Amino acid sequence: MPARVLLIREGDDGDVPVPLVRVEEHQDGTGTTLPVADNGQVSRVWLDDVDDLALEHAGLADPQRDYRQLALAWAENLPPGRYRLSFQILDPKPDLAKIPAELLVAYRHKSK
Repeated sequence: MPARVLLIREGDDGDVPVPLVRVEEHQDGTGTTLPVADNGQVSRVWLDDVDDLALEHAGLADPQRDYRQLALAWAENLPPGRYRLSFQILDPKPDLAKIPAELLVAYRHKSK
């Protein structure tokens, strides 16, 4: 599912693009983290995981249902601030239109 994902940090001195990374999966099931191009284009999604318990506590997920999260890109070590996200599917597949989907902006699990 090719898409374009751009994240901009808004600031008093102007807007600054935030570098994003993605996973390039290999045949053996492993993956390599690579930078997303400056134009934000990513060629595919990968199966990922978010903090399901936090989603349930916020009322965004039903523990009786099964969910799958697909990731396009993420930003690493973001400082607090105001951000603007832009997301565009570049080649929408008609057969995917009947699958219920939501855009989720989430935090990954953080180890303690």
